[in-house]
Amino acid sequence: MRLSALPNPLPRKLEMDIHMVLFTPENSSPQILFDEADLSSYGDNWQLLGKAKVTFEVCDIDIPGIQIESLKQQKQKILAEAHVRAEQIEQQIQSLLAIEYQPETEGAA
Repeated sequence: MRLSALPNPLPRKLEMDIHMVLFTPENSSPQILFDEADLSSYGDNWQLLGKAKVTFEVCDIDIPGIQIESLKQQKQKILAEAHVRAEQIEQQIQSLLAIEYQPETEGAA
């Protein structure tokens, strides 16, 4: 179930079907996967092992609050990276300003 498909507010109980599928890729070890979809329709490398209806007891959760906090953390990281880069550029500017310009004198060879 995708986040955009979640009802708002979340119900106290959320039920969904989960499929257990054996995936046997060529040249690799077999894997057991769990998904909402029955992946066995993808081809011969996929075999349905079982299906179950799962009920989740949903806690009190503030999804927008969690997303906002995540975005704030991303913003802080970007600002910190930008600050470091700006400081590097400022150091380059100061290095160039420190180079004393000395025009050539007339008659100098």
